Amino acid sequence: MKFGQQVDAVVLKVKANRQLGLIKRSFAYLDKKTLVLLYTSLVRPILEYANVTWPVSFKKDVDKLERVQRRATGLLPHIRQLHYEDRLQILNLPSLVYRRVRGDMIEAYKFCHDLYTVDCGILGMANSSITRGHNLKLSRLTCRSRVRHDYFSQRIVEYWNSLPSDVVNASSVNSFNQRSFGQALEGFYVDTGTSSKNSHILSLMY
Repeated sequence: MKFGQQVDAVVLKVKANRQLGLIKRSFAYLDKKTLVLLYTSLVRPILEYANVTWPVSFKKDVDKLERVQRRATGLLPHIRQLHYEDRLQILNLPSLVYRRVRGDMIEAYKFCHDLYTVDCGILGMANSSITRGHNLKLSRLTCRSRVRHDYFSQRIVEYWNSLPSDVVNASSVNSFNQRSFGQALEGFYVDTGTSSKNSHILSLMY
């Protein structure tokens, strides 16, 4: 099964939209806190299942996933007429684009700091003689196929290498997640992949 078919057949039509419909039918009244709790517990985990393993490579699939969260944020009548990005800010929800990039960077941090007990050699370190940037730069192999380009070890390299040194050398995963790393990905927080200011990063990642 292709990854696009996975999005269509499993994530959207069968699971995520069904759960969202269940929430809509089961609750006559939803406030901000309840909606966020139900969505992040029942729907979003489906949209993010194994997202490091199976990449969302095409914009059409990115839009399909984001559309589910767009529907969820529209369940509150008093903010339904607002733009999607404004609804995300009111509900304090990041875009799914942001969460995928963030998840990839956290996994890259774990690999680079040997937090996994098994050395699978999934990431290759760049030549140590390269002095620009931080000391944990990754090397990117040349690949010709789109499938290979979408591998985790390929798609994260450019963005990981662009992170500040104090971010990639954080003392723990929590520190990496909470410190200036948040500022490094700030532009993605409510961006759904259509903003021109992040298009160059998205072209590298997805």
